[in-house]
Amino acid sequence: MLNNFYKEDWVSTAIVENMADPMVIADIDETIVYVNNSFIKLSRYNKKELIGQKIFILHSDEEAAIQKRGIYDIIFEGKIWEGELDLKQKDGEFLKVNLIIHPLKNEKGEIEGFFGIYNDLTEIKEVEKRVKKATDELQRSNEELEQFAYVSSHDMQEPLRVVSSYCQLIKEKNYKCMDDEGKKYLDYSIDATFRMKTLIKELLDFSRVGRKDSPFEKVDLNNLVAVVLKDFEEAVKETGVNIIIENSMPTVLGIRFRLKQLLHNLISNSIKFRGKINPEIRIGCCEESSDIHWLFYVRDNGLGINPEYYDRIFGIFKRLYSREEYPGTGIGLALCKRIAEAHGGKIWVESNPDESTYFYFTILKNKYFC
Repeated sequence: MLNNFYKEDWVSTAIVENMADPMVIADIDETIVYVNNSFIKLSRYNKKELIGQKIFILHSDEEAAIQKRGIYDIIFEGKIWEGELDLKQKDGEFLKVNLIIHPLKNEKGEIEGFFGIYNDLTEIKEVEKRVKKATDELQRSNEELEQFAYVSSHDMQEPLRVVSSYCQLIKEKNYKCMDDEGKKYLDYSIDATFRMKTLIKELLDFSRVGRKDSPFEKVDLNNLVAVVLKDFEEAVKETGVNIIIENSMPTVLGIRFRLKQLLHNLISNSIKFRGKINPEIRIGCCEESSDIHWLFYVRDNGLGINPEYYDRIFGIFKRLYSREEYPGTGIGLALCKRIAEAHGGKIWVESNPDESTYFYFTILKNKYFC
């Protein structure tokens, strides 16, 4: 049987001899009859040291037993076996490989042997280790950051409550008796404590996106948009902004209150930076949504954004205007970015300065959540 295998013309062709994948051929008695150049390089043996040896010398005793079971299936059932094993090299070192064993049949369809294709997994395994290490470190860092944010916000809120309470007491009891300068300083202090409270709350909320949230559920975005727009009824009356829902929205899988935050922040921004003449906001789901993601937009005809600031606006505390011009904490769009990413999507902006701004965001479709 060994000679029959070794004399096959296709075995000795340059294609097999020099193919990139390491190959070993053995007969039905599990004896090696052929190895190609790639396998010699991988195993560090020479051909004379391998031809005529049992295939199992290339693996540990435990893995040889696993391989025998695979070969048993192949020989008696004609199956293809695949698995990860440690290849024992000539110097005794073990190399992690993926092995695929195929049956070899004669003209009558009888199995007369098998051949194995080896793939070196060393580099892949090393990358997997580095990725796992980086992932573990990132998770640990996120947990520490979250703990820091919680403790910091809690520790800062208590003295802030004291300052705020005393400022309010002073205002209630002594405001009428103060001169204009004293009133101004007190009003500044009260305003500063209010902004600090808001900032602490939003920072803590930002740190929790994707980690301490509720489970995903089906969210009807038609209903959610209607709920969000109710929050802006007074703002719409005051500003004269016309908000238009351009088409029907799908039902998505997500965290309801986070998606509400996302829509609320984008609509709030559009109202804040509205145009002076016939301000308008359009909300919709794009027909170009892919098979994987839904694509949504919030469009306004307001101030617009210079392209050089497209990335900057999604950074935390990144502002394009002063707080005096347009109040806010500078966290809103950064929060939108984290929410979109937590839903398997992303967010970006396209704008014509002084004409219009499109905020696009995507959400992973339900069937891709496992």
